[in-house]
Amino acid sequence: MAVYVDDMNLRADVPDGDQVVRGKWSHLYADTEAELRAFAKQLGLRPEWIQHPGEIGVHFDVTARKRQQAIRQGARPVTWREAGEHLARQREAQRAQERCDHIGCTEHPGDDPDAPVPEARQRHSWGETTTRDRRKVCFRKGCGMEAQRRWNPATRRPLVIYQRNGVRIVSDRVPPCGSELPGGDLSAEERKHLAAAADRKAAEAYRAGDLDRAFRLVTDARCLDPGRSQTWDERERQLAAKASQRQPEQEPKDPAEEPADPAVIDAETQQWAHWNAGLLKGLCGPEWRQCPEHGTAAVRARRQEARERQGAA
Repeated sequence: MAVYVDDMNLRADVPDGDQVVRGKWSHLYADTEAELRAFAKQLGLRPEWIQHPGEIGVHFDVTARKRQQAIRQGARPVTWREAGEHLARQREAQRAQERCDHIGCTEHPGDDPDAPVPEARQRHSWGETTTRDRRKVCFRKGCGMEAQRRWNPATRRPLVIYQRNGVRIVSDRVPPCGSELPGGDLSAEERKHLAAAADRKAAEAYRAGDLDRAFRLVTDARCLDPGRSQTWDERERQLAAKASQRQPEQEPKDPAEEPADPAVIDAETQQWAHWNAGLLKGLCGPEWRQCPEHGTAAVRARRQEARERQGAA
């Protein structure tokens, strides 16, 4: 069990009786409502401030100051995208439990001997479309998933947008063939609201110089509100122009670490060899015969090299 707080930071004026609380708001939620209420009490939040009690998506709205306090008291910071994925998992678990209750199983749908055996996971059957954006479509019956790449100028790597039944998401993993994408139960108004929030966060990341995060947020906004494609295209052009102005940063090299010319290395080696050969044997101490530079083994090696040179001549 855990408590989480996302980074929505949505600017809003929230009425509180005769007052209006102005600030940047995020969501505080937990794995269970009981755990959420207990943590909110420690945080100093009133019980009547809870949102959607008894439902999937129950949470508290918290200001930026309360968000930092929650993190200090043990709440796990997550992105607003991760918060959406958590909500989608809870809804899927609820639907699975409802299906389980419908067929009368005690723990899992598979416990019912009459329950249908799930089919093996199928792979997508991708094919190119004839559209200008060159989307890929899964032509397997019952799927119809679309995949489209958008080039991230900050990382020089693509992000992939998946679309099915009017729902679009950005994902690093390929959704299973025929699966429903998360977020399909969001209303059009909620999508526009989230897209506007993502756009504001992208602007903050752009000003901070985090172009990778800015591009990802713009792509999220594009998925949530595709009707504003011209706006998102303009954002991408600004990001691409900013990224092209940046030059790869190179740390100054230490001259001592740079590899020298092989001819210089060979000349220095010869100088040291001549100098070592001219040393008195007594300088090596009582074990001069074992000296690797001018002991007995070194003398034999030099004599062998001289014979080989004479033979080659």
